Amino acid sequence: MAACSPPGSRPIGNAPDLLFEVKPGAWYGWPDFMGGVPVTDPRFRPERGPAPEPLLTNHGELPSPERPLLEFAVNAAAVKMDVVPTGASRWPGQLLVALFGDERPMTGPAGPRIGRSLARIDLSDGSVHPVAAGPWRRPIDVRVHPFEETVYILDFGEFEMGPGGVEARAGSGALWKIPLDAL
Repeated sequence: MAACSPPGSRPIGNAPDLLFEVKPGAWYGWPDFMGGVPVTDPRFRPERGPAPEPLLTNHGELPSPERPLLEFAVNAAAVKMDVVPTGASRWPGQLLVALFGDERPMTGPAGPRIGRSLARIDLSDGSVHPVAAGPWRRPIDVRVHPFEETVYILDFGEFEMGPGGVEARAGSGALWKIPLDAL
């Protein structure tokens, strides 16, 4: 068990979601590294609060943190993913990832909306490709039916952070069934 400094709030600014290949015995850096970069790096300084400090006191006893296969945009909120079957006619062996999206202004300053879509990951070269925008608002899960070449997308629905907190529209969520070749 690693030794830790005293608990407390420690916001990390501009931290992207990361995709790793999980390997036995590997360390991925949490809680003191993001994608192999120390959280003390200036890019992770939050807009509010102090710069993050390390929590673990025994980095010298740990392996070097693994590097991610790829990074998603900050606040994209990559939530669930599925592998396109290797026998599929389109994108065999690639990943489809549901990107729930930002929760601005809670998670960042005003700006363009991030996520709220699907991404396709080509693991052969580590590239991220947007999938045609659909009717969904906040995809939270994605599954590829292995025999029908159909994609099921669970959409949380309309959900925004407003001055009074969470603003959600009842009944706006849906389960979409879309042919793989229509994406």
